[in-house]
Amino acid sequence: MFKNQLGEYAQKAGLRVPTYQVIKEGPPHDPKYKATVFVGDQIYESPTSFGNLKKAEHAAAEVALNALGTKLSLVIFFSFFLLKWSIMFIYLDMYRLLLLTIIYLFIFWGEI
Repeated sequence: MFKNQLGEYAQKAGLRVPTYQVIKEGPPHDPKYKATVFVGDQIYESPTSFGNLKKAEHAAAEVALNALGTKLSLVIFFSFFLLKWSIMFIYLDMYRLLLLTIIYLFIFWGEI
C-alpha cells in the first residue's frame, strides 16, 4: 500500500521511481530485514527490522511518505502566506496611487 502511494507521489512530483535497498540481518533460520528507499536525492529508512522483506519495504515507504507529506504541507502553507501578502501589497499600492492622484489634483487644480 505505502509503496504504491510513494510511487504515485514520485510520478506526480516528476521524480524518478523510488528504489529500495534491503539489508538482511540475523541468522539464516530467523532473518530480519531493514529497508532503505531512495526518493529523488533523499534517503529514508525503515524504523526497525522486520521478519518479512515486504513489511520492511512498506515501512520505509511509509517513513518517506510522512516526511514528504510534511514538506509538501509546509510548501503549501508558505505559498498561501506569500499569496495573501502579495494581494495585500497590491491593494496598498492601489490606495497609494489613488491618494497621490487626489493630492496631485488638489495641488495643481486647487479643488477636487
